[in-house]
Amino acid sequence: LAPFMFISMLMISFVKERPWNKLGDWINSTETALAVLGLSLTGAVLAICMILCEFYLIMKSNAIVLMIGGVLKELLTILFGICVFGDRLNSVNILGGIIVFSGVILYKISMYVKKLETKYDSIASKGSVTSNDSIESDVDEGTDGSYDSLGKK
Repeated sequence: LAPFMFISMLMISFVKERPWNKLGDWINSTETALAVLGLSLTGAVLAICMILCEFYLIMKSNAIVLMIGGVLKELLTILFGICVFGDRLNSVNILGGIIVFSGVILYKISMYVKKLETKYDSIASKGSVTSNDSIESDVDEGTDGSYDSLGKK
């Protein structure tokens, strides 16, 4: 279905928009035409890589993580536009970006707290907890048995 849609949309855009009339004045040499083609192909390859990353993200996690990733992608796109192309943001745009970024951070904090609670519940269900050290060492221990920043295993 996707190749058929691509071909049909390409034909309709050629008939309706007539890109050779619009690009004819701008592309005046083979070098410029190759630069435009290279830029277009680079964008296409990046879009395909992004879609593959999204599929991988869905396979390894859930839809909320994909949504958070999409929000971060949009924020990075906006920052890229500001840094590279000199785009300007007004106060409403800046406030919206701060709210969205705060939401992402709060989500990550809530997931971390939930993970800590799950570990605490599993420790508490195994037996009575007699000291706080056993909880900290379980939480801080890496998956490979490495030491945390305090030198505990």
